[in-house]
Amino acid sequence: MLDLWDIAAIDQHAHNLLTPSAATHYPYPAAFTEGYDADIVNYHARHSLFYRRSLRDIAQLLECEPQEEAIVECRTQLGIEKLTRRCFEASKLQAIFLDDGFLPDEILPLEWHEQFVPVQRILRLEYLAQNLMSEIEDFQTFVERFRNEMQTHAHRQHIMQSIESGKQSGAHGTPTFFINGVFHDNGEGLWNAEALLAAIEEAADK
Repeated sequence: MLDLWDIAAIDQHAHNLLTPSAATHYPYPAAFTEGYDADIVNYHARHSLFYRRSLRDIAQLLECEPQEEAIVECRTQLGIEKLTRRCFEASKLQAIFLDDGFLPDEILPLEWHEQFVPVQRILRLEYLAQNLMSEIEDFQTFVERFRNEMQTHAHRQHIMQSIESGKQSGAHGTPTFFINGVFHDNGEGLWNAEALLAAIEEAADK
């Protein structure tokens, strides 16, 4: 099997960690399903291959028994900062792009994550729309406000910073590939599957 663990990666769409107080409202299996029904979380998720495989992987990371109770106990003893640091160090992530529009009242800020890895923010337009909907009663006013937010460049500084950061890294569009922190193309600003695979194999052999 090809071993790619020595290749640094960038997570291009991640979500902020929950605050410790918010996390208490979600049982451990909730991390393994997008369902919210209590029966799905408490019963179905525990029988999924994702959950069972992850028990082994996470137990290996935390150096404990591959059982939910042992993992939860170990996570609690480590505390959120030590646990997060261990996970990021094991992941070999070079940077993460955080979408902080999901559960905005229950998550830790971008700045908190920066103690572990470089962070960039993803601007979630639907979150802007959601906030405007709660303030506005008629659709026409909503459309005008939404367009005004875009046209007045209210988010221009953040967007331009993200664009400039991407350009400095060599990213000018999607998809863009970095292998061990180095921008990869075929020398012509393009990429193909064979060249990409060859570069990955070369990096894995080093």
